Amino acid sequence: MTKNILNYCFRNNIKKIIFFSTIDIDKVDFPKKKIHYIKSKIQSEKLYLDQKKRKKIKIIILRLPAIIGKDCNQNFFSTTYERLKKNKTVKLWNSKDLYDNFIHIEDLSKFIFFIIKKSGNLNKSIIECKSINPLKLKETISLVKRKTSSNSKIYIDDSIKKGNKFKNKNKYKYKYNFFTAKKAISQFLKENQ
Repeated sequence: MTKNILNYCFRNNIKKIIFFSTIDIDKVDFPKKKIHYIKSKIQSEKLYLDQKKRKKIKIIILRLPAIIGKDCNQNFFSTTYERLKKNKTVKLWNSKDLYDNFIHIEDLSKFIFFIIKKSGNLNKSIIECKSINPLKLKETISLVKRKTSSNSKIYIDDSIKKGNKFKNKNKYKYKYNFFTAKKAISQFLKENQ
């Protein structure tokens, strides 16, 4: 598909591309259910960056985490929210780790407009898009529990270590003020009342 997109761009003299990749590329251990998805994103990034080196296109790769907002795809945050709303037990691991693996859809839209306006001045090819000022996972879920008046029990098992470790934390910093974690969560809760 990436090769088809590139061929279309070359035939139609399109010089700038924004590609949606995944933050999971930088994980130490890929989640098994996402392995083919992540490998395809790695190959696509390489193809785009190769054409950039040849000066055939300008490319900006957005490495996206979970996107939260009304009617967004299911992810850890949205499924946990649904469990809290239904007063079901929530199981957490790595509860003391900072949880920044999400971005609000409204924030992503604003960032894309920012990129389009600044495209001539962008010197980064890869940008990691995450909420800033993250809370610990336990604090994040406790905040959502409080705001939803949930009676769910939160079960914490920090003996389980699941693959949230990243090879190069914040390797591609970029000067754009993404929503803070609290603001992204508040926006999500407001939309899903």
